[in-house]
Amino acid sequence: MLEDHLHSPATRQRLRTGPAANYVDGFAAWLHQRGYRPISIDPALRSLAGWTDWLRGTGCTADELVPGFEACQVALATQPRVRHARGPTRESLVTGARFLGFLREQGVIPQAVPSSSVAARWPLLGAFRAWMGQHRGA
Repeated sequence: MLEDHLHSPATRQRLRTGPAANYVDGFAAWLHQRGYRPISIDPALRSLAGWTDWLRGTGCTADELVPGFEACQVALATQPRVRHARGPTRESLVTGARFLGFLREQGVIPQAVPSSSVAARWPLLGAFRAWMGQHRGA
């Protein structure tokens, strides 16, 4: 299925040898089934390859995709990136998040634990927000 959506043989090879190798064909099919157009699937898969290249470079395996995703977020936020260099980008994080959603839907990784709301963590802030909404329309 990957061959139907990704034109670059080099990028296909990168994906087939990276941490996402076992699931990349299913992910391409999943994107297609969700109505993504071929013009959108190709760049998404190239972005996924950039993220998985980074994962492989840091020693992450297929069992460490979620911690690897979080580490990549931190790395992108703290380190400047050279434009047009191979590796992760903001787009590859978006695709990585979509890929993790696909894996969750397939039951490969556990569902994400929803974070508690701001009001639950800081009741005073929650009360202030409610007051602002009621009295100031904010």
